[in-house]
Amino acid sequence: VQTEFEVGEDKRLGFSALLAKSQALDKKVGGLHYRQALSKGSALMGEWGVVQDKLPAAPATIGSYNLLQAMILLTRGYHVKTTVERYNPEFKSTSPDQWKWSFGFLMFPLPRLELRAEAVNFRVFSGQGASDDIWSYQGQIHVSL
Repeated sequence: VQTEFEVGEDKRLGFSALLAKSQALDKKVGGLHYRQALSKGSALMGEWGVVQDKLPAAPATIGSYNLLQAMILLTRGYHVKTTVERYNPEFKSTSPDQWKWSFGFLMFPLPRLELRAEAVNFRVFSGQGASDDIWSYQGQIHVSL
């Protein structure tokens, strides 16, 4: 569930909630976000949230995440999208932070066709150091009928 309210010209404040349960994991997520229009077709969004994960036969862990995303209009139907995310599975200083940075394009070349292409960098930081970079390249095709 996600909803948002207009709190000023080109400003929106919202919240989201997710409840998911399977045999492997029981997950609950709640978040608050702020979205600001920069110009026509461009926006900046920030989000903060809390995540609870419960594995079978284990105590629940509660952590947090942050997200900052920019969407910049290049020309009609073509956007640059960049995102920085931080996730920590527990509210402890000893728990490592997981960071993701992505850069890509969101494109609408034809009516009812959406294409996404992104390069994503993943890294874990802890008090003892940092992991090596992990890079992935992702693409999506969405067709509306």
